[in-house]
Amino acid sequence: MSRSKKIIGLVLAVVMILSTLTVAFAEAYNPDDLTASITIAATETTLEPGETATITVTATTNYYVSTFRIPVFYDNAYISVSNITAPITGSAGTTGDSSYYTGTGLSSTDTGIVAVNYVADFGDSLSILNNTTVLTFTITALSTTNVTDVIRCESGSIKTSTNPNGALYIGANSSGNGTMDSTGLNNENIDISNASVTITIPGGGTPELILTATGTSYGTVIDRVSTCNADGFVYGIPVDEGASIVDYVTTDYGSVNVVTNGQGLESTGAEIQLIDTDGSTVLETYYFVMIGDVNGDGFIDAVDASAVDAVGSYSDFSFDATDGSAEGLAADTNGDGFIDAVDASAVEAVASYTDFPSQQDLATAVAAGRGI
Repeated sequence: MSRSKKIIGLVLAVVMILSTLTVAFAEAYNPDDLTASITIAATETTLEPGETATITVTATTNYYVSTFRIPVFYDNAYISVSNITAPITGSAGTTGDSSYYTGTGLSSTDTGIVAVNYVADFGDSLSILNNTTVLTFTITALSTTNVTDVIRCESGSIKTSTNPNGALYIGANSSGNGTMDSTGLNNENIDISNASVTITIPGGGTPELILTATGTSYGTVIDRVSTCNADGFVYGIPVDEGASIVDYVTTDYGSVNVVTNGQGLESTGAEIQLIDTDGSTVLETYYFVMIGDVNGDGFIDAVDASAVDAVGSYSDFSFDATDGSAEGLAADTNGDGFIDAVDASAVEAVASYTDFPSQQDLATAVAAGRGI
């Protein structure tokens, strides 16, 4: 076979392949089955006032896109917007105008908009979007109170036959080709189920250890009055009945972490740490006390009774009621500031099963004795 025939054969083969692909796309393109979706993501979802995050808006389609407008809404009392970028050539970012609110029931009074617009010129090369970034912008947290703000697309803004003035649309090249050659075809089937992200703004409040509703109801005590080798004591939680400390104390800002005692238990000697909003800095530490459980093994028994009696009878001086230790507070069962025969008798009664006070009862007595 001559060289020229080989070249002609190769050219024909390429033409046939391209023709097959063109026919295949033409068969796949169905103007009545246009689908698109939008996704919104954030680099950070919890921001203190003044902190920033980057918002990224992506889009996916099963057709060549000739035009789109995608407005994103947010509460302008809580965040501000800057650095608006529309990376697709020919597109532009904007903060929108009153027309962008059509169909949403929202207004510029309390709702801000960031949007991206794109219109292809005839002859432009078009693309099928595949998780393609169409818009990015920076948000800065403003709020000084604990709030959340949802950055989102609004279903009411989608342009449809019944909402022809809607601002959100992703139009298809009506010929189905990858080169702009015809009027854009509107697509009403746009999925925005993933087009939202919630930003939490704690608001710069001061972390403070407080009681939960359960703790308040039970009578749990946060004792910042008694002398303590930490920032305070917490008592009045029925850990002997299987309760968990974090169900009784909490904070509106930051978090609470419980470190078990040397026996691996949430009993006397366990630490309750108040963690800052950065998730790592320990601001305060409280000792947990199960009143009567001096050695922290989770029980009030003969071992505890013996320890309290030894201190009360001045034969042991390893702790006392005012030395700031968890053991000292656990042994002072009436909160009078002394470890004596009264306390030894109370612990012995529990250990010998002749008295059954709850931690609620004991906490009430100790708090009253210490003037809390």
